[in-house]
Amino acid sequence: MARGDVVIVGGGTSGAVLAARLSEDPARSVLLLEAGPDDATYPEVVRVPEREYDAILSAAVGVQWGVPVGAASSPTLFYRGEVLGGTSAVNFMATVRGQPDDYDGWAAAGCDGWGWDDVLPAMRRAETDRDFGHQALHGDAGPLTVQRWPEETWAACHRALYDGAVELGVRPVDDINDPMQVPGVGVFPGSVQASGERLSVSQAYLDAEVRARANLTVRCEAPVARVLLEDGRAVGVELRSGEVI
Repeated sequence: MARGDVVIVGGGTSGAVLAARLSEDPARSVLLLEAGPDDATYPEVVRVPEREYDAILSAAVGVQWGVPVGAASSPTLFYRGEVLGGTSAVNFMATVRGQPDDYDGWAAAGCDGWGWDDVLPAMRRAETDRDFGHQALHGDAGPLTVQRWPEETWAACHRALYDGAVELGVRPVDDINDPMQVPGVGVFPGSVQASGERLSVSQAYLDAEVRARANLTVRCEAPVARVLLEDGRAVGVELRSGEVI
C-alpha cells in the first residue's frame, strides 16, 4: 500500500499549488493524484492560446457540468479540464483579481486574514507580470507569468468592442488589476509562457525542479473512487483500480 504524509486528490488549479508548496518541507512526503494525463501530453489545441475556444471542446476536457440557469431552455455547460493542471489547461487564461471590496467583505464577515491588504502580498508572490511587474501592485519573480495581448494581435471583434466602449465614454485602462483604474475597458492579463504558449498552473508550479524533489510524487491517470474515513477523519483514499493509499 502506497503512503504519504499528505495525499492531494486532483492536480488542478489548487492541487498543483498545494503539492508544490507543501513539498517545500523535505521532511513531509506529498503524493499528488490526478485522474487525467500528465501536462507533458498537452496537445496543440491546449498549448496555443489562439485556439482557446477549441481547447474547451477538446479531449482534455473531462466532465461537462450542465447547470440550469434561470429560464434558459437548456443547461449552461461549465467545462472542467481532466488533466494535470485542471481547468487552467483549457480555460481562457484570464488572470484577473477581485476588487478590494470583495476581499474586505470576506474579512468583515469573519474570515480573518482574507482582507485585501492580507491577500495582496500572496498575489504578488504568485506572479511574474511582464508588463507591470516593477509596480507595487505586482510581482516580478513568481511562478505564474502573465502578460497582456499587444494591440497588434487583437482580432477585429476585440478592436470593435474596445473602440465602441471608448466611444461611449468608458475609460480606457492599461491594467485592470489596478483597483484605481477600474471601472474601464482594457485587455485582461493572461497566463502565458515566454514562448507564447499557454501556462497552466501545473506547468507554473510543478516544473522539473519541483517534480525532482525526493519527497514529492505526482501520479497521473490515477482516478480516486472514494475517501477513506475513520471516526470522521480522512485517513486515505481508494483508487478506481482498487488500490488503497
